[in-house]
Amino acid sequence: MKNLTVFCAVIALSISSAFADNKADSAYVEGWAESPVWLLGDKADAATLNAIPRQAITADDSIATFDVSGAIFDDEWAKIPGNGNALSSVLGLAASAKGSSDFTGAFKVLYDEFNMYILLQYTDDDVTGNETVEIMWAPYFKIFAPKFTKPAANYARFGQFGSFKATFITSAFKNAFFLTPSKAAFTINWGGTTPDLTANLFVENFTIPGTSTIKQIYTIGYAALTGDARPDFNPAIWRACNEGKGISFDLKVNDVDADDALNTDAIPVAKPAEYWWNAKDNQGYLLTMHSGFLAPKKLNTGIAQTRLSTSIFGRTTKEQILLNAPANVVVFNS
Repeated sequence: MKNLTVFCAVIALSISSAFADNKADSAYVEGWAESPVWLLGDKADAATLNAIPRQAITADDSIATFDVSGAIFDDEWAKIPGNGNALSSVLGLAASAKGSSDFTGAFKVLYDEFNMYILLQYTDDDVTGNETVEIMWAPYFKIFAPKFTKPAANYARFGQFGSFKATFITSAFKNAFFLTPSKAAFTINWGGTTPDLTANLFVENFTIPGTSTIKQIYTIGYAALTGDARPDFNPAIWRACNEGKGISFDLKVNDVDADDALNTDAIPVAKPAEYWWNAKDNQGYLLTMHSGFLAPKKLNTGIAQTRLSTSIFGRTTKEQILLNAPANVVVFNS
């Protein structure tokens, strides 16, 4: 017990230190001669950016601690006011979109000190089990690119700042799209992962088998929103991003149906409709200007459950650490 008490104190100190960095994202790139990787996509000026509609939502902070696996989905959904954020922007193959009789969906967001929780439910007339969900986030500020003739505020998704498009299957994180930068180029990885993503992205499926309404809760640990140039992330930093609007964020469901239409490739392939929250252009994985904003309701000091798939830690609070198995604990100072 003595060792565990000392260990708790050390953990509390490290958590406090990790959350002490509340600098605005612009501070991380101040003085840079050029952007960290070659920018992709549009050379967008302010007028172009302002012309793109970007919805903003606020995550609910009504929880102090949240046990996802023990949650009752409908109860948690009802605790958050409103009907949720509708998935109403239809992209993908237009011929596969059959209207509200085929698909309707919405999501709500909770957060605590360590994680955000996305409660997603959608009704689909043809649940094949092959549906996927993609969540895109970019927790950083405008990065100016002086290599362009006219300096422009380009919103590109840089892994250094913890920006990713993560794909989820029914009950698990699958992989992510991200860039691996270098001085003069970058490598696109369409289906990889990082240790932070693998250890901090989870799905709990609350769907009743045989029903047409899918209910899932996605846990995104803040460690998944970090990178080389953004080593820490917490609700205070979250709130400072994008002049208080929060992180760039969007969500879509790839509605894979058995009767999806064929595309116009030389060898036609069935392609699904894609139901987005904000994006009106399928470049959301690439340019943050096509995504919406997600901000915390207020700065939260609640207690959270740590969810690490390979950890011996069970429940971690500021006062106590419970282990999943007996262990000898050794404490090292800095």
